[in-house]
Amino acid sequence: MKKIILLSLAFLGLSMAVDAQSYGQAIGVRGGLVNGITYKKFISGGSALEFVVDPFVNGIELSVIYEIQKSNAFGAPNLDWYYGAGASLGFYNGHRHGYHHKHDHDHGSHSGAGIGVLGLVGLEYVFQEIPLALSLDVGPAINIAPYGYVYTAAGLGLKYYW
Repeated sequence: MKKIILLSLAFLGLSMAVDAQSYGQAIGVRGGLVNGITYKKFISGGSALEFVVDPFVNGIELSVIYEIQKSNAFGAPNLDWYYGAGASLGFYNGHRHGYHHKHDHDHGSHSGAGIGVLGLVGLEYVFQEIPLALSLDVGPAINIAPYGYVYTAAGLGLKYYW
């Protein structure tokens, strides 16, 4: 009897996890403070990895975000909500997002690398008629090095999924 109950719970959990994922992977664009090209891949049930390549005037930033996605946000079909956390690595020549360190006397004529962490929470509408998903998210981001500052990252994304 215990085996039947455990097997039933496992099947129920798997069916719920599959329900939380409307597609397998997607590629698209993201606009906002962290913007660029995004690729999202579901790795199991409602868990996904999202990669963002953010080119900017003075360099490039690469972010990897682990996300948990849940279906039927606010009871609406095709509307998912998600949350997650990740890390970023950037390479720059000059200042990032207009940030100027108070001890920087060379007026932005430096280059280097930076690391940071970020979190997010968002909504994603998955169109069923066409393979597109529209997302909106917001969350805190911390630039750990080289400057050490906190900002709010928000973005609007449009992805083609399959």
